[in-house]
Amino acid sequence: MDEIGRARAVKSTGAALAIVCAALAVSIAACSPPSPRASPSYPLVDTAIYDDRARELIRARGIELLPHGSLPSWWTSLTELSGNVAMIPASGAAGDLHVAVSLAGRNARAAATELLGAEPLSIELVRSACRRNDAGLIEAMILVRALGPARAQVQALPIPASEQPKAAASDAGATASGSSEGVATGTADGVERPAWWFDGPTIGEATIEVCAMGDGPTLREARHAALVKGDATLSSAAGRSMSVGETKRVATARLGDGSYRAFVLMSAPK
Repeated sequence: MDEIGRARAVKSTGAALAIVCAALAVSIAACSPPSPRASPSYPLVDTAIYDDRARELIRARGIELLPHGSLPSWWTSLTELSGNVAMIPASGAAGDLHVAVSLAGRNARAAATELLGAEPLSIELVRSACRRNDAGLIEAMILVRALGPARAQVQALPIPASEQPKAAASDAGATASGSSEGVATGTADGVERPAWWFDGPTIGEATIEVCAMGDGPTLREARHAALVKGDATLSSAAGRSMSVGETKRVATARLGDGSYRAFVLMSAPK
């Protein structure tokens, strides 16, 4: 074979090898798994309990995600009422975030109705968060602002005689906390006090203000007990009997045994 023939043979062999290598590369690429896609950048905690539907709700509503067992910085154990505006913390737990949020909203509406004495005219979501609780469920925690009818006041509601709290003889001389012993500012038997709480009557130029608290098996009875003690403290400070003082602010908390504690801020003319 001459030089030209050998060159052609070598060239033909190289071309064939190139075709084979290209075919092998295509075959290997076809068998290789696809490159992994980047995961969605959700700032999730305990991601295993949140599905795509829950993630969308979290993103749409700006729900704060919390580690297991932690509380949001804005959470409080107290419901607050000032005039016809109530601030209600509420929670709900379920296996699905949508259901948990719905339960929290239902609990907030029920608490607002009880505190305002009527169905709220509107409820505004202020803050929200979610976490996994000890039972492994998703717990939604919300803070809402509820608007009640104008001039809504929380006064003593009628309670059957058999349920009337018995006022001790020392009630008239009790401190503003409703106890002759008093309780340290900040907590009352481990229960958070409202920020507006103060000990002892505050006597101004034209009015007297007092804070009082009361416990009861129901929210209504706890509130009634606090109002009774508030009236007694007002009477003691004024030096005369005062049947009903004006209720300016109310806060309530659920105790560990399932009963309730109510805090009230009341005033009356001197």
